[in-house]
This record gives sequence, C-alpha cells and structure tokens, in this order.
Amino acid sequence: MKGFKFGLERVLRYKDLIVGQREAELREAAEKHNSHRRQLARLEELMEQRRKEFFAGRLEPHRLIHRSAAIQFLQQQIIEQKKLLVQASKKVRESRGRLVEAKQEHQVLEKLKERHLLEYGYEMAKREQKELDEIATSAYIRRSI
Repeated sequence: MKGFKFGLERVLRYKDLIVGQREAELREAAEKHNSHRRQLARLEELMEQRRKEFFAGRLEPHRLIHRSAAIQFLQQQIIEQKKLLVQASKKVRESRGRLVEAKQEHQVLEKLKERHLLEYGYEMAKREQKELDEIATSAYIRRSI
C-alpha cells in the first residue's frame, strides 16, 4: 500500500512562499513606517529647539529673518514628513491585509490536507479491519473443518 499523498501539495508550498513574501513585505513596510515616525519626531524636536532659540541672543533683524526662515523650512519638512508617515501607515495596513489574506488561503489548504489525511487514515483502518476480518474468517473456517 502506498502512503498518503496530498494532491495540492505544490499549491500548499506555493502558498507557504506567498505567506513568507507577505511577511517580508509587512516587515519592510513597518520598518519604513518606524523610520518616518522617528524622522518626524526628530524634526519636531528640532523645531521646538529652534522656537526656543528664536528670541535668544541679540535681536538683530537679519538673525530674526534667518531664524524665521529656518523655522518655516522645518515646518514644511514636518508637513512633508507627516504625509510620508500617512502613506507609510497606509502601506502597513495594506501589507497586513495581504498577509491576512495569504494566511487564510494557506490555512484553507492546510485544513483540506488534514481532512484528506483523516479520510485516508479512516480508509486505511477500514481496509486493515477488512483484511483482519478475512483472516479471522479463514482461520475460523479452517478450524471448523
């Protein structure tokens, strides 16, 4: 008798690969998100520092203009960084959704494989019991003769 063979084993292995790829995509998206979040925190910290320094020292017009321009530049960078962070968050959500979908597809195949394995085990047990019944019947008949 040959052993159990799942007909969709190649598909199951392919789904394993897809799950691995989706996990890698999610890790990459999460890393980018964290990087953008750290960058935003750094920019906001720098902005706060520049605001505190704005009126520090001598209040000469050219220094105030320069400091004001630096603050405006940082504000623009913060706005851009927030946009990047929103995009990165969206990418993380999309990646997570694709991973969940891939895991569900993989799980469906795993359950199908388990069900087929149980059916195979049941059929094998039935065959074995049938063989044992035939052996017992033959032995009984030989003893009765």
